[in-house]
Amino acid sequence: MAASPGPSMLAWRHRFELLIRLASPGLDLLLSAGDRVSRLGGSEPPRLSPARARRRAAARRLECRPHHPGPQLMAQLTPDEIAAEAAQRPRAAYFAFAAGILSLLGGIGSLLFSQSLPTDPEKVVDLLESLQARVVENTAPPRSLNAIQVEYLGDHLIGWVGPTFLTALGTLLLIVPLTLVFRATRARKDDLRPLGGIMLMVGAITSAIGLFGYALAVGIDARDFTGASAADARDVLTTQGATAAQILGLIGRFALALGLIIVSLNAMRTGLFTRFVGVLGIIVGAAVIIPVPIDQINLLRSSWLIFVGLLLLGRMPGAHRDPPAWGRGEMIPWPTQQEIRERLEAERAMEAGDDEGGPDDTPKRSRKRRK
Repeated sequence: MAASPGPSMLAWRHRFELLIRLASPGLDLLLSAGDRVSRLGGSEPPRLSPARARRRAAARRLECRPHHPGPQLMAQLTPDEIAAEAAQRPRAAYFAFAAGILSLLGGIGSLLFSQSLPTDPEKVVDLLESLQARVVENTAPPRSLNAIQVEYLGDHLIGWVGPTFLTALGTLLLIVPLTLVFRATRARKDDLRPLGGIMLMVGAITSAIGLFGYALAVGIDARDFTGASAADARDVLTTQGATAAQILGLIGRFALALGLIIVSLNAMRTGLFTRFVGVLGIIVGAAVIIPVPIDQINLLRSSWLIFVGLLLLGRMPGAHRDPPAWGRGEMIPWPTQQEIRERLEAERAMEAGDDEGGPDDTPKRSRKRRK
C-alpha cells in the first residue's frame, strides 16, 4: 500500500501545477506558431529525387488514418532505407548523450562561478561617497563592487570561459541527433517543409558562437582592466565585440527555439517521438527564450537530450521502448485522448455485454436438448 504524500510533497505539487497553469497560454501560443511556421514554404512544390518522388506517388494512394481527418502525405520507406536509419541511430544517440552531459556540466560550472564572485556589501560605492571622495576629500573614490567583480573575472578567465565553452559545444552537438530525427520525420511525412531543420542548424550554430564569443570578448577585456568605478566595469561588458556577440546569440536562441519546437512537434505527430519526449522537447524549446528557474543549470535540456538518446537506442523507459514508426518506416501517429476514451468505453461495453449474455446461453441450450 503506497504511503500518502506529506505536506511538503503536496506543497511542491501545488507549485508545479500553478506553474503549469501559468505557462499553458504561452506554450499554446508557441505550439500554434511552430505549427504554422512548419507549414510555411514557397508556392511551388520542392524538387524531389526520383526515389522520393516514387514514395510521394505511393503515399497519395495510401488511406489517411481515421484519427487524422486532414489530408496528409504519408510515405513508406524501403527496407534499405530503414536499415540505413537503424545504422545511424546509435551514433546519433551518443551525440545526444554527449550534448546533454556537456550542457549540464557547463550550466553547473557557470552557476558555481557566479556564486564565487565577490559580493561584499561594504564594497558597494554609491554616488554620494564617490562625490565626497572626489570633491570634498580630493582623493580617489574607493573601488566599486562591479569593478572588483570584473577584475576577479579577468583573474579567473578559465573559470569564466570554460563553462561557457562546454555549453556552446553541447549546443553544437545536438545538431547531429535532431537532424537525424527531422530527416526521418520528413521521410515519413512528405508535406513537411525543410524549414525546421534549417532553423535548428542555424540557431544552434549562431547561438553557440554568440554565447562563447561574448564570454571570450568580455574575458579578454577584463584581463587588462584597471578601472575603479561602475562605469568602467560597464564599459568592459558593453564593448563592440561583446554587443555583437550578444545580438548574434539572441538571434540564434530564437531560431534554435523555433527549430526545437518544430522538430519535436512533427516527430511526435509522426510517431518517432513518444508524447512525453515530444512535449518535453517543446518545453525545452520554449525555455531557450523564456528563462525557466529549473533550467538554470541546463537541467531540463540535458534530461531531454538523454531521453532522446535512449529513444534512439530503443531503450526508452516505459511501454514504448522503441516507437514502431522507426521499425516500420511509415507514419504511425499516437492515438488521441478521445480515441483512447472511446476504445476504453467500447471495451467496457463489450465486457458488460459478455457478462449479461453469459447466463442466458445455458437455458437456451438446455431447451434445445429437451426438444
